[in-house]
Amino acid sequence: MLIPKKKATISLILKLAVILSAVAGVVLSALSSSETFMGGSVVFMYFTIQSNIAIALVSLIGGFLLIRGKPIGSVWFVIKFVATVSITLTGAVFTFVLAPTLGSFAWKLQNVLTHVAVPLVAIIDFFVTEPYGKLKRSSVFFVTLPPLAYGIYAGIGYVAGWEFSKGKNYPYFFLNWGSPAGAFGFTKELPFMGCVWWIIALLILLLAVGFIYLAIVDALKRSIAKGAACVNTNSNNMTKINLIPLTPDDREQFITDNQEAFKYGALEEFGKRDDHFEEPGEIISRETIERSIDNGEAYRIICDGEKVGGAVIKVDGERGGLDLLFVSPRVHSKGIGFAAWCAIEKLHPEVTVWETCTPYFEKRNIHFYVNRCGFYIVEFFNSYHPDPHDPETGEENAYDGGDGFDGMFRFEKRMR
Repeated sequence: MLIPKKKATISLILKLAVILSAVAGVVLSALSSSETFMGGSVVFMYFTIQSNIAIALVSLIGGFLLIRGKPIGSVWFVIKFVATVSITLTGAVFTFVLAPTLGSFAWKLQNVLTHVAVPLVAIIDFFVTEPYGKLKRSSVFFVTLPPLAYGIYAGIGYVAGWEFSKGKNYPYFFLNWGSPAGAFGFTKELPFMGCVWWIIALLILLLAVGFIYLAIVDALKRSIAKGAACVNTNSNNMTKINLIPLTPDDREQFITDNQEAFKYGALEEFGKRDDHFEEPGEIISRETIERSIDNGEAYRIICDGEKVGGAVIKVDGERGGLDLLFVSPRVHSKGIGFAAWCAIEKLHPEVTVWETCTPYFEKRNIHFYVNRCGFYIVEFFNSYHPDPHDPETGEENAYDGGDGFDGMFRFEKRMR
C-alpha cells in the first residue's frame, strides 16, 4: 500500500533519527571500556546492540522504499512490526529490569541512545506508517522469533564459555543458568527466578505488546477512515457516513449483505430469472467476495451507527480499483453510496485513476458511476471482446455469465 506523502515525509525523518541514534549508540558502546556494562568489542554479542542494528537496517531499507514512491508490500510491514516489538523489548527490559541494578552508569549517553532514544523513535515511526499496511493477528507470533533465537544463541555461549563481559559467560543476569535460581528455581535476590521463567515471562510480554500494538494500529486505521467521512451536499438530509475497516468477526455478515444487495439488483431487473447467477441463488459467489476481501482493503459503510453496506478497494501506486461497493436495499436512494465513494476518494488522495466494472444489466449502478460519481465508460467486455485478465469467463471482474458471457462495462475516473 502507498503511504501518503505527508506521512512518508514524517516517517523518513523518524527513520533518519533511528539510524543516526543507533549508529552513534553502537559506536559509543563499542569504544567504551570493556570493564563497563556492555562495553568494548563484546557489545555485538548483546541483544540490545543486535536489535539496534536490526532496526537501523529496517529503517534504512524502509526509507529507500518510501523514497522510491511505490506501494510497499505486506511482508515489509510484518518485518517492521517484528523489529519494532524487538526494540521495544530492549527498551522495556533496560528501563524496568537492568537500569535499577546498574546505578548511575545506566544513564550514560550510549545507553540512553540504544535503550531509550532508538526504541521510542522506532515505535513512533511504526505508528506513523503501519496503519497503511495489512497486519494480521497471526503476525503477532512472529515477534517471539528474534528473542527465542537470541536465547538459543546465549545458551550456546553459556555452554561454550563465551565471555560476554569480564568473568561472565552470560549476557544478562536473567540468562545466567548457573545462578542460585538455575532454570526453574526462585530466590529472594537477583535473579529472583530461574531462566526458564524469565524467558516465559518475556515471551508473554512480547505477545502482549504485539497485540496491544495491533489494537492501536486498528484504532488508527478506523480514525483515518473516519476522517475520510463525506457529506453528500446534494441531499437535503446531508448524508454522512464513516468507512470502518472490516473486522474478522464481521466477515460472514459482510458476505451475506453483499450477496443480498447484488441479488436485489438482478431480481429488480430480471425478476426470478437465474441465468445471471454465479452460484445457485446468488449473483455473486462467496468465493469471489472472499478473494476480493483477501486481496484488497475491505470497509464497512456506517451510517447513524448502523452497518448499511460495504466496499473493497485495491490501490497500486496512483491507480485504484473499486472491486466491490454495495448498499443495503433498505437504505437505497439516500445518498449513502455516493457518500461512501467520496470517502474512498479522500482515503486515497494519491490515486489519479480509479477503475471499476459492473454488469450491463445493472442500470442503477451505471447511473450511479456515470451520472453521480463522474466515471466514464471506457470498455465493454462481452463474448466478442472478453476481459483480457480472464478471456473465458471475465471472472476477474467478479461476474460469470455462464455459457454465454452477457457483458460487463469497465469505468474509469481520472482525478487530475
